[in-house]
Amino acid sequence: MESESGIRLQNDLQFCEKKTKTNFLYYIQQVHHKSSSTMNRIIQHDDIKNKQTEKNESIDI
Repeated sequence: MESESGIRLQNDLQFCEKKTKTNFLYYIQQVHHKSSSTMNRIIQHDDIKNKQTEKNESIDI
C-alpha cells in the first residue's frame, strides 16, 4: 500500500509532465508562428524589391 506522500508525489509528477508537454507544444507553436511570419516578411520584402527593380528597369529603358 502506497503512503499518502508517495501518492502526492506521483500526482505532482503527472501534473509536471502535463504542464511540460503543454509548455513544449506552446513553445513549438510560437517558434513555428514566428518563423513562418518571418519567412512571410522576407518574401514580402523580396517582392517589394523585385517590383522596385522592375520599375527601375522600365525607367532605364
